[in-house]
Amino acid sequence: MSQSLNSTLSSLTRRLNDLDSFQLPRLKSCLGPLDLHKELVEEMRNDLELIRYNIDVAKEITYSITSFTDKEQIVNRIRELEEQYISLKNQFREIMLESKKNILSRKSRIHELSEKSKNKYELNQSKIKGDFLNDDDDDDKEKAKSAIEFGMGGDDELQTKTNEVTIALKRTTELMQIELEKSVLSIQTLDSSTQNLISTSNLYQNYKSILNNSNQIIKLIEKSNFFDKILILSFLSFFLIIIGFIIKRRIFNKTFGFLFINLFKGFEWYFLKSTKLIKNVSKFDNSYSNSPKNMKTNLEKGNERLDLQLNKQFQDSKINEDSAVISIISSNEEEEDIPIPEPGSVPKQPFDLTKVQKR
Repeated sequence: MSQSLNSTLSSLTRRLNDLDSFQLPRLKSCLGPLDLHKELVEEMRNDLELIRYNIDVAKEITYSITSFTDKEQIVNRIRELEEQYISLKNQFREIMLESKKNILSRKSRIHELSEKSKNKYELNQSKIKGDFLNDDDDDDKEKAKSAIEFGMGGDDELQTKTNEVTIALKRTTELMQIELEKSVLSIQTLDSSTQNLISTSNLYQNYKSILNNSNQIIKLIEKSNFFDKILILSFLSFFLIIIGFIIKRRIFNKTFGFLFINLFKGFEWYFLKSTKLIKNVSKFDNSYSNSPKNMKTNLEKGNERLDLQLNKQFQDSKINEDSAVISIISSNEEEEDIPIPEPGSVPKQPFDLTKVQKR
């Protein structure tokens, strides 16, 4: 807590105690004249304005305090001082009006007593003039004495009327001054109400700006949340696609795909290529049965065609060991080679055409 704030709060406490213990009782006990009453009122009004200014200064200083506990203590203390100030201000207004009314009522009472004494004096004077003509000197002395006591200031009738008009004007002026004080009090009340309304309006504007900023922040958070969801979903889908691609390459292509491709190629060979091979063998059989002399050449041509077709099939596609062609070749290799007969020779054993057809 800064030194300036401590000095301000101590001066506020001292001034409020002075107003409560000394100035308010002095104003309440004031019985006149009006000039003294005005001086006391002006002095108290200046002190109250100074206290109000110091309270506002203390409030401004509290905004620069960073510690939450110190700030809360100072705000509570300033609130107590402000409540004490408002109470003293209300008491000041009540005592000011009450003391002024007392002064004016006292003056009006004095004026009424002076009027009664004047009427009584005039009545006694008329009686004395009618009954006691010899006592003129005593009456003049009594008249002068009464005039001096009640402030008539002369024995002629014009001076008396002038004094009456002056007193009436004074009473009117005092009443007007009371009304003026009431109007000033009303103006001060309106000023305080205006200040409260202005502070309320400022608080409302601040609250409105805070709400607008909060709304904008919430909208930005919602947008960022939406984009984050899109990014997360896109990364998750990309991750799943990569996993599916890896599973396809590592499992499906190496097992099911390989099996399906080889089966398809085996069926293709069995239904298409084997028929061609059988046709070639049947042609060879027909040529051998028709002309035995050309058997060697036909067999050589058939073997060459068979070798060409087999080499072509092996070069076009790699067929596994479980395909139909490999089974045919392996079965042919296991069989004994049949010697080619020479022209004009007689075979020692019968020639089996089924073996040739199997080839």
